[in-house]
Amino acid sequence: MAKLFMSEKELSLLPKQNSKLLNYFYRLWCAKEALYKAISPNEQSLATLPALAYYSLLTDSSQWHLTQFKLGNYQIATVSDKSAHPPTLFKTFINLEQSLPQNTTRNGGNHSLY
Repeated sequence: MAKLFMSEKELSLLPKQNSKLLNYFYRLWCAKEALYKAISPNEQSLATLPALAYYSLLTDSSQWHLTQFKLGNYQIATVSDKSAHPPTLFKTFINLEQSLPQNTTRNGGNHSLY
């Protein structure tokens, strides 16, 4: 699977230990997915996943700002244009069972949330 979306450089840096392999895979996958979503639809139509270079996101010369973190067992990545303000991350937990009514009306219909 890694060969389908990683560049030669990214493949050459695959960890040898299985314990680190999955983290590396998801870290790159999430970053590339975030970058793909940040580029224009025209650029998306021309892009290949190996060409979306993870390590170029880490350089100061990149036009993109990459933010990565883990939330529990999940790897999360955001990519934004450096000309915009850097992203601000808020860690807020919402108990949906307490904050939303059991039924809600949308487009004139009654839809249960559960």
